[in-house]
Amino acid sequence: MNDLEQCIQTFENILDKDYILTLEDGTVLHIFFTAKHFKHLLGLHKLTDIAAFHPKRGLSAKAVYDYIKRGKITFDTIRKSAHYSKIADRVACFPMIESLFFKKVIVDFNPALLKNCKLQAEFILYTEYRNGYLHLAIGHDIKGQYPESFFYEDSKCYLSGQHFVNVEKLEVIQKQRKNKKK
Repeated sequence: MNDLEQCIQTFENILDKDYILTLEDGTVLHIFFTAKHFKHLLGLHKLTDIAAFHPKRGLSAKAVYDYIKRGKITFDTIRKSAHYSKIADRVACFPMIESLFFKKVIVDFNPALLKNCKLQAEFILYTEYRNGYLHLAIGHDIKGQYPESFFYEDSKCYLSGQHFVNVEKLEVIQKQRKNKKK
């Protein structure tokens, strides 16, 4: 199984679950995943030299997920991108995404403490990995809390000056699959 197939397998597993994290300060995060999150979590939008990922002419985020799942976009395709080095860590580390749910959390993430930070996240889950940190940025919209970004950073730049709390409780709820009408 190649790295992209492992990412799809991991995502299929978390796609069917909601994660409810209770933080030590009483904050409750209810994080959900949808098919459209996959493209951004892996950073595929950065591979602008691949037509399917081009920001103006490319596929929708959900279509990218479906194409990869059906083998229409392969690991060989993305690895040939001139920009693949920008996302190689994400692809390699993605199978460990669930390990971030019972760790420390940055609360009220302040992007102003970083130079040129585009994250809109309210929270960042993180854990030490190798000589750096895996991060899962959590955003919020009208539907609830969702994964905004996933990445590896070998420095503490996203952690410096932030407010941290521990995850006190993790509840994983299996989603009920909707039966398709025949």
